Amino acid sequence: MTDLELKNIIEICNKATPAPWTSYIEGRDFDSGSSFIMTGEEENRDYDIEFISIKPEDQDSSQWQEMQFHY
Repeated sequence: MTDLELKNIIEICNKATPAPWTSYIEGRDFDSGSSFIMTGEEENRDYDIEFISIKPEDQDSSQWQEMQFHY
């Protein structure tokens, strides 16, 4: 990987919506509506992410929750 490629990846990560990202699964966390990922905190919410077709175990994977980028 070149320095330029690494720099581009870091720039993309820095533009991502800040944590926390919280997964809500229909049938587990609530009874009706669509499964989604809520981004931001109550006082600083951003857009929610809704998937058209994804398995709950993939949306709620612990690998996503444990993934952190350190620069």
